[in-house]
Formats: sequence, C-alpha cells, structure tokens
Amino acid sequence: MISDAKTITQQIITGKNLKISYKNFQIEQLVKLDNHNVLLLNVFTLLSKYRYHIAKYTKTYVMNDVDAKKYEYKPYMLANELYGTIEMAPLILRINHMTSVTQFKDLQKGIKLFNGDILDFLNEMVIKEKSIITANRSQIKEEIINL
Repeated sequence: MISDAKTITQQIITGKNLKISYKNFQIEQLVKLDNHNVLLLNVFTLLSKYRYHIAKYTKTYVMNDVDAKKYEYKPYMLANELYGTIEMAPLILRINHMTSVTQFKDLQKGIKLFNGDILDFLNEMVIKEKSIITANRSQIKEEIINL
C-alpha cells in the first residue's frame, strides 16, 4: 500500500493503482453570459466539507533533491505519476495549503500526499453524497438543454 511507502519513488510506483477523479467531487453551476455563451463553474468541492476527515489519510513525504527539482512547480506531473490522473493535482495543492503551481516548491522540506486508504474514504463519501452530485449533474444537463 502507499501508506507503507518510504520514498517518493515507492509512492509513485504504488500510487498508480489509485483511480481518483477530482472532478467527481465538484458541485457545478452554469452561468449564462449572454444569448450565445455560458460558463460551467466549479462552485464547491465536496472535499472541503470533509477536509478534517481527509487529513488523517495524508502523510508527509520528504523528497530528495533530485525528485524535489523534478517536481518543482509540477504538481500535475506528480499527480499523474502517483494517481494516474492529473485531476488530483488541485487536491494535492489544497492539502498543502497552496493555491497555485507557483507555490509548489521546496519539496525537499516535505509534501503531503495521500495514502492508499483514501480510496475507501472517497468511495464512502461518494456513496453518502451521491444524491447531491446526481441532482447537480441533472440540473446542469437540464439547464444546457433549455438554453
């Protein structure tokens, strides 16, 4: 499991088994700009609701200088190598209290990443919030059809 990984290389190897999609946790809203243009915005992430629970599924890893340089300013590359999707990069930034890739540096001082148990938690969260997510997606589809 990822939780047993001692190095970033071990984390990358075992993390490829995770199948997580950050988008699946977003509540969206359609904003009509004019008669021809709309925006689809992510207005809330369900992960914010569970942020205190998610914290117990993280572990701080200290990267060596080579890995720290390799991933500096590249959370999307790290997320892709760890989880098999770039969609986890915003969540990696979030758990490290970062808002931009420009803050994704000094990784040799430590970076929080998810352990393998996060999957069970996320699955439980999706089951619990399924009606909210489904209703949101249905509302967006209905609004798009009625444009």
